[in-house]
Amino acid sequence: MAAARRSPIFVDTRESPYEGGILRYAREVIPRLRLEWRPFSGPLRPTRPIDVINPNRVRLPASALLYSPGYSAGFGRCTQLLTIHDLTHLRAHNPPLKRNLNLAYYEGFVKPAIRRARHVLTCSETSANEIRAWLEDDSVTIHNTGCGSSEAFTQDGPACDFGRPYFLYVGNFKPHKNPGPAFEAMASFTDHLLVVVSSDESSARALAEKYRISDRLILQTGISDEELAALYRGSDALLFPSLWEGFGLPALEALKTGTKVVYSETAASVSEICAGGQFAVADAADSAEFRKQMALAVDSPCESSTDLTQFKWQAVATKVEAVIRHVGYGMPLEESAVN
Repeated sequence: MAAARRSPIFVDTRESPYEGGILRYAREVIPRLRLEWRPFSGPLRPTRPIDVINPNRVRLPASALLYSPGYSAGFGRCTQLLTIHDLTHLRAHNPPLKRNLNLAYYEGFVKPAIRRARHVLTCSETSANEIRAWLEDDSVTIHNTGCGSSEAFTQDGPACDFGRPYFLYVGNFKPHKNPGPAFEAMASFTDHLLVVVSSDESSARALAEKYRISDRLILQTGISDEELAALYRGSDALLFPSLWEGFGLPALEALKTGTKVVYSETAASVSEICAGGQFAVADAADSAEFRKQMALAVDSPCESSTDLTQFKWQAVATKVEAVIRHVGYGMPLEESAVN
């Protein structure tokens, strides 16, 4: 089938303000795109309010397609194909002023851009369902293109040894990460260390001091995938107490290294990855439940019913590219790229 039109394709390469999963997603997906595209760059960061009137976006022709690995949207004549990893910015845990600003941005710019494009990308079925309910627009196709992980995360390889058993925490300390109950539960595991991989050292130290485990806290920052994989392999379990996630990459990385996961089942996307197995906590606020599941994890083998081979970055990039070609060129969309 011949292409209906040939739109100039621009890719938003301004990754610097993104962090965590979005930053990794951008760095892994964009270099794997095989179609011809031009970088959309410039001094304005995509997370700054002024970006909504970015002159570089305004100048793009109406025929252009601007693909973003994140949620950046603004004034412009072009079609904006966004990636909404989750709707965390709209959650009630945010301070009222910040939540209202986020709501105004999403309702005033993100939602109209999605409805105009009639397509939006995301990374899990959980997020797809949330976006569908938020949009309330059946004319928009939501593409769950999934997520991947580094080839460094395998069961084969070195395992860290600190001379004592340890649990592992990977991530930041934003409210939805819900680290408190897991840190509190650590107080009962006096033989165990808690290894934290995070750039937010001050929050980690404050929580450790609060629950009197400072003498058993080990902080790791700026480590490579290979070093992180070794930390997973050596741990008794990953503690992943998040209330919700767009995807939940640490859980996937842990399973791929043969590491057990203690997680909150309220995070539906993490439950997707763990496929009902691993060590689920029903009440995310209950440190006693975390303590119980952590003890079970220590004494149990690691078993996963999830097909982990599906989580590859090249597969994600291929699906993303199929959507870009469909929206920008009018090419038929492979069934595997649509959910």
